Amino acid sequence: MAAPNYTSGALKSDGSLWTWGRNGSGQRGDGTRTDTSSPVLVIGSHNFKEFSGGHDFTVARKANGEVWSWGLNTHGELGDGTTESKSSPILVIGGHSFVEVSGGYAHCLARKADGSVWTWGDNAFGQLADNTITDRSSPVLVVGGHSFIQVCGGYDYSTALKADGSVWTWGYNGVGQLADNTITDRSSPVLVVGGHSFVEISGGTLTTLARKANGQVWAWGNGAYGQLGNNANDIVSSPILVVGDHSFTQISSGYYFNTARKVDGSIWAWGLNSYGQLGDNTVTHRSSPILVVGSHVFVELETTQYAPFARKENGQVWGWGQNSEGGVGDGSLTTKSSPVLVIGNHSFAALKTLYSAGVDLIVADGTQGQAVNNEVLTQVHNIAVAGGVQTQAVGNAVLTQAHILTLADGLQGQAVGNVVITQTHELAVAGGVQAQDVGNVALTQAHILTVASGLQSQAVDNLDIVLAILLAVASGVQGQAVNNVILTQAHNLAVAGGVQAQAVDNAILTQAHNLAVAGGSQGQLVDTITITMIATTLGPIKILLVSGNVIIPFY
Repeated sequence: MAAPNYTSGALKSDGSLWTWGRNGSGQRGDGTRTDTSSPVLVIGSHNFKEFSGGHDFTVARKANGEVWSWGLNTHGELGDGTTESKSSPILVIGGHSFVEVSGGYAHCLARKADGSVWTWGDNAFGQLADNTITDRSSPVLVVGGHSFIQVCGGYDYSTALKADGSVWTWGYNGVGQLADNTITDRSSPVLVVGGHSFVEISGGTLTTLARKANGQVWAWGNGAYGQLGNNANDIVSSPILVVGDHSFTQISSGYYFNTARKVDGSIWAWGLNSYGQLGDNTVTHRSSPILVVGSHVFVELETTQYAPFARKENGQVWGWGQNSEGGVGDGSLTTKSSPVLVIGNHSFAALKTLYSAGVDLIVADGTQGQAVNNEVLTQVHNIAVAGGVQTQAVGNAVLTQAHILTLADGLQGQAVGNVVITQTHELAVAGGVQAQDVGNVALTQAHILTVASGLQSQAVDNLDIVLAILLAVASGVQGQAVNNVILTQAHNLAVAGGVQAQAVDNAILTQAHNLAVAGGSQGQLVDTITITMIATTLGPIKILLVSGNVIIPFY
């Protein structure tokens, strides 16, 4: 939920989107225009990966890159080529494939895998960054040839983050929210001043937050209610540090207030508090961060217009703040100044982006492996995971709290167990020569291969696989090839070892680029389609790998 939005929502692990609260323009997506104070399913049997809200409209992205939208459409913010509001999802036109989407007040931003950003909707202040102030009802490219890794819509302005940590802004600048030391509106991206390097951004109502790798949060723009967190009520046009020596792992902006989460799962808030949205059991505005009451431990945070929401590890979602239209989701219309549980016994997997459903790996092949990037990971902490013997990975505090897989650096890498991955039967792989087991009950029950380490490599027996006589193992002194009929029938990745090789099998990787590496001292390529034709004979062990019309013997 990038820009403040009255309508709240959350995603389940199956990709279904549930919404609640204000619905006068159909922004809940249930085919009605009736408010509701408890979660209802967005109609159409859609499977979404990410969603974001603007002012009385919603946008959501699917795994195939399609963006769908519904709700208010006065300025073409639904991107369907019209200005007619919709109460159920409709496809954004143009045949685009996006990896991120974010709603502004009455405009949208969407990012492609190449880093280009496309915009549509209201453009009165240049917030679409196409060097005009003309509204657009279909996506247009942001000018300047920029490549961004995160985008965020705000109140008539936009913010974007680059891989080098620089932040760029455009649109309305009446209170310095573009942070270029002016109050001049911009119809193309300008660089935020100060030479800062940030890892996360969040844009709200005329105030922007940005977080550094060390957990510091910086703010700029309108501070009339203390939302800059600097113990004042200033308006500033360049970044200033939020006071208190805090270290945060996630930030989220609302309407004249801000929230942030720490590694211990606590939520802190500051700024406007007329509806108890700071969660401190008062309605007193605060100009520095204050702890949300209740001793809760949350793994994710997102903020709507006047109500923050936080998710626990068990899938519960809690909300607080303005509730006159049911936006808190507790079945009442009473404002809450401390967290209350969203009703319905739901278990939600995400408040914005569904991390666990596929993880969206992008794989480049080559015998030594290249970066494997996850769009969500790169947006948060620029994680890049490299494959093969020289595997390295960068840890990420936010993701480890949410039980997303993290690998440790270097040849002695280890795999960290992951609750979400096991529940969805995703494969976890240990990398490098001295890698350790990746043990996982859910994976073995689903007949997915787990690989054990050591210089001589061994295959971990799976009781069900062995009883079904599906596992065929061929060994060498310092490597093994593993072939599993079920996996090969699905054309999954099989790696046969040389000195430093291990067997690795992962459907997502093969579906992305069909990478298949067969061993020997220098390795050879094997067609994934013919991996199913591997044969074994016992006694002296022989493996035949069939690649095209070539038969390669291993002894």
